[in-house]
Amino acid sequence: MIIDRYLIREISKPLVVICTILVVIFASYEAAQYLAAAAAGLLSGKTVIYLILLKVAIGLEVLLPTTLYFSVVVALGRMYTDSEITALSACGVSIARVVRAVFSVALPLAILVASLSLYVRPWAYEKGYLLKA
Repeated sequence: MIIDRYLIREISKPLVVICTILVVIFASYEAAQYLAAAAAGLLSGKTVIYLILLKVAIGLEVLLPTTLYFSVVVALGRMYTDSEITALSACGVSIARVVRAVFSVALPLAILVASLSLYVRPWAYEKGYLLKA
């Protein structure tokens, strides 16, 4: 149980950091596109912010699985480099237990991505089209 929490924490820390970085990069890219329209007087400031937030909500559908992949690679790579996985194996912890800890992070994230795909994305596209019109 303690080992599972440790593995989850080691995956979750880079997950939060990498997700924050990717969302900031994505939001900056979207802001650059909409700020040009705002500078031309086509969109108000509030509309630009709202559109950026809608695009980020849509983009999370792709950013979250990518973030999970990178965080698992970073966490397990660091653990292999520091010989923690070797120490866990020497203590009788199987690779299946490590995989189970990864899945305990991946499953809630997969449910979140599925709900983003099924509910948030159509809603965000609808609101975005109404704001642009």
